[in-house]
This record gives sequence, C-alpha cells and structure tokens, in this order.
Amino acid sequence: MTALSAAALRRWILLFVISLGFMARMATFQVPLFDHHSWRQADGATIARNFYREGLNPLRPTIDGRGDSAEGTVATGLELHSLLFAAVSRLTGFSDMVGRVVSALCFPASALLLWVFCRSRYGEDHALIATFVYALGLPLVVYAERSVWNEPVLILLSMAALASAELYGVQPRPLRLVALVVSLSLLGAVKPQWLIMLAPVWALWFERHGWKFLARWETWLVVVLPCATAAGFLWQMHEVAQRTQLTFGAADKLFQLGDMTGHYVFVITRRLVRDIFGPVGVVAWVVGLVTLVRRGRRVEIAAAFGCLVYLIAVSHGNRRHDYYQLALVPAGVIAIPAGILAIAHWARQRLPEAWTVQRVAVTLLWMMLLSCFIRSVSFHSWYEVDQDKLRFCSLLQPQLAPGELLVFADYNSPDVMYCLDRRGWFYQGPPMTVEQVREMREKGADVLVMPMSSAAALGGIGPPIARTNDWMAIRLGN
Repeated sequence: MTALSAAALRRWILLFVISLGFMARMATFQVPLFDHHSWRQADGATIARNFYREGLNPLRPTIDGRGDSAEGTVATGLELHSLLFAAVSRLTGFSDMVGRVVSALCFPASALLLWVFCRSRYGEDHALIATFVYALGLPLVVYAERSVWNEPVLILLSMAALASAELYGVQPRPLRLVALVVSLSLLGAVKPQWLIMLAPVWALWFERHGWKFLARWETWLVVVLPCATAAGFLWQMHEVAQRTQLTFGAADKLFQLGDMTGHYVFVITRRLVRDIFGPVGVVAWVVGLVTLVRRGRRVEIAAAFGCLVYLIAVSHGNRRHDYYQLALVPAGVIAIPAGILAIAHWARQRLPEAWTVQRVAVTLLWMMLLSCFIRSVSFHSWYEVDQDKLRFCSLLQPQLAPGELLVFADYNSPDVMYCLDRRGWFYQGPPMTVEQVREMREKGADVLVMPMSSAAALGGIGPPIARTNDWMAIRLGN
C-alpha cells in the first residue's frame, strides 16, 4: 500500500466517523423538549422564539416568565445558539427540531477543526483517534450536541480557537489570528468561564517561542479583546438584572467554600467516569498527560490545569449541573489519543504477537463506543421524554385563549410554559397559599398551573380545565 493510498484510506475513515457521529446526534432531532435538562433547553428555545418574533437583537434576549410586563429582557450572556436558531427559523419556520438541527450541525465543523489541530500537532493517527473519541466515545457530548442550548456552539468555538492558534503558530497569517480572536471573544461573550481555552493557546506559543512569546503583541491581543468582550457582557448582564430583575443566576454558580469537600471530588469524578469520558477515556486522559509531558509537551498540561481552575472557580455550577463539565471536553479529547496509543504500545509487549498496536488501540476505542452506548440507553436515560408533561400540554393548550397569563405554583421550570407558548409568573418560595393565588389573580393571572402535589391545598380555588397524573390546571375566577 502506497503512502498516498494510506492517506486516502484515513480520509475515508474520517468521513465515515464524522458521518456516524452526525447521525448519532440527528437520530433524536424530533424529540420534544421534555428530556434531560428540559428547563435549560426551554430557556434557550424561549429566547430563540422571542428573537424570531421580536427581532434578532443580541442585547435583548427575552423570556416568557415575566408576568404581564412588556420588558422581558433577561440578564444573560450572548445567547449565540438562540440567535442562530432564530435566524434559521426565519427561513424554515420555528420549531424545536430546528434548534436541535442547529446543534447537531455544529458537530461536523467541530470534528473537522479537531482533526486539523491534532493532525498538525501530532499526526494523522492521533487525529483520527481524537475524532473517533469525540464523535462516538463521549456519552454526554453526543447528547448535548443535539440539545437546545449553547454548549454545542461553545465546543465548536473551543475547537476553532485550538485549530487557529496551532495554524497561526505554524504559519502566521492574519485571517488565522482573526479567527482565533473572534473565537475566544465569542467564548467570553457566551460564557466567560470557557476562556480557560486561553491556557492551551498560550502554551502553544510558549512551546514555539519560549518566554519570548510574552514580548509578542499577538500574545496579549488574544487576551485583551476576549476579556474586554466578556467584561462588556458582564456589565450588560448587571445592568439588565438591575432594571428587570430577570436573571438566570449566573453569580450563584461561582466558587463557594462549602463545595470544597471530598463529596464534590467524588461527584465530579463519577461524572467524568460515567458521563463525560467513560472509564477508558479517563484512564487514557491521565496516561496521555503523563506521556505528552515526558515528551516535553506543554499544551495538554496547560489545558488540564485550566480545567482544574474552572472546577474550582465555578464549583457551585459544576456541583449542581453535569453539563458544566462539558467545558473539560476540549482538554480531554486532545490528550486521550496519546493515552490510547501509549496503552496499546504497553499492552503489545505483554500480549500474544497477534495483538498488534493497531488491534489494541481499536479494542480500546470499541470499549469507549460500547461504554457510550450503555450509558446513553441506561436506566433514567437522558433521552427519556416526560410523557405526562407532553400530554398535559396537549390537553391544556386548546383551553387557553390568546393572551391569557399563567401562574405556576411550586414549579419554576419554563418547560411547560414554553410548550404552552404563554407568558406568566413562576412562584418561588414556600408552598403557595390560596391567598397568594388570589393576589396573582389580581395581578392578571388567568390560569393556575401546578403539580398534583399542590392540588390538595389549591385544587378547590377554581374549576379544573386540564388534569393528568402529575399536573393540574385551574381557571381562576374574577
């Protein structure tokens, strides 16, 4: 086999792997937004729907949980996925499926950028393994990249930052630097904590220029502009929160001393082993870091250090939500292939001669694929849809007149409100009382929506208009 045919074979394998990864993400694009983290997806979809109806102003992301107020701007960063979702919907019409397709379409671009980075830095074998791991070996990533939220775009921007920084280091060209600065600036605008990607970018240039990289103007450009963009959006968030009192609570996701416990370490480790990288992936990441550091590499250890800083600086968000750990994926996926190859070489010396390095490596990748599949279809799968909520929406929707306002008792997720396409209030606090329901009626609420657990206290306040095993809706009288 000639070198040319071997290279051509790798390209066909790359195409096959990316196609499989894309199909795995697109397989569930018709699923309603009542699966895992339905509250988070409903927030993104609500903002997208309001962009679609009210205009694509990135500084005015609005939500429906605003009561009867005309001002629904929420304090959040750049909702880039929602903007893309809304922009595409201008051509296709608005539906949940469009949002899932937009997420899934981020994957091929991310995979190709990962391939470009790894091929330039490590070679094609490493790049092919990295692409396979990313495409089919990371359970939560496969789920997240068909869900309606910013994470698919954030992963794409992270891969773009790595690829453009690597290519600019090899051959400086203005467009590559522009791509790097834009990628990092958008990361800072969407979620400032994802600027941990600055660590591997700086490490890339340190490897090539030593400490002289600190004297280069590009080194500081890629820090100043993204950080200034992040600061601008943080100020915007503060101003909006003061004006509208509508916020997703970004500040309460940061470091809290009470999180620094052994249980926090256990929770993060369990998610990494079970949900993010799988058992083989975690071991390969550790082995890969050791192997690459011994070779004098600095990027991978800088990326891992950035992950550690992130886990501490955003401890409360990481403790509460598994999807926060998706920020660790770029650092892990670039080092895991080195670990897989190192394990394969070590095992080759201890196994029968028939077990070549390639066979051991393929076996490890197959184990990652199997682990990903098992986690995805396991009990309490992320893909399970709450059928009772879906049925409740179908029963209540025809009963609602245009413009009627809802009040949700003892429930603060926007998923049902999004499904019903109405505005209203979420009551937060101790269990709602009859007196408080009457106060909300005076403010303009037309329908009370509540879980059945609240029906004993509130069920007699008016006539029911929709009911399922878990939910009830009551029309409020004058």
